[in-house]
Amino acid sequence: HLETLQADGCLHADLLMDLCGNTNGNWYQPEVIDVIVNNFPDAINVPKRTHSLHGALRGASIGNTVLHHCAEQHQTEVVKRWLPSGRSTYTPVSSGSRNVKLGEKEHSCTGWTALHEAIDRSNNDMVLHLLGTLNTSINLVMAELINDAVMLAAYKMPYLMPKALQLLDDRLVRT
Repeated sequence: HLETLQADGCLHADLLMDLCGNTNGNWYQPEVIDVIVNNFPDAINVPKRTHSLHGALRGASIGNTVLHHCAEQHQTEVVKRWLPSGRSTYTPVSSGSRNVKLGEKEHSCTGWTALHEAIDRSNNDMVLHLLGTLNTSINLVMAELINDAVMLAAYKMPYLMPKALQLLDDRLVRT
């Protein structure tokens, strides 16, 4: 079936998430991930569409990408498979807003990316990998998402900030 999916370009978020293996008994498919990464590198940015009971289009909203899913599942090695260093770039994609408790205060993240999820779950290796593969061509929306994630990291992972800022400098300033 992969050949048909490849030919049609019909790669949806649920399929990509299933390839990662999960708690539903699905198993990890690294060889298939490699084929998709080589042929459809932007597939990682395909969001899962969620629908309300009021109809597919009216209630549709953007949900998680495969990278959000991996961050939620603490699947750092799978993220590295989807984003091989030196070959792929991470483009932050928002799955919507989320409120996060920072000490006694509630912080509203207007865009929740896989990077935010990795930071919120204190996944050092994933955070550093996402920053190390960050797309060097950013627009205003991406800049806002990155800024918000860095602020979240400064609060939740202050020990990681020197390395994180060095990666940002390498990817965004010195390119």
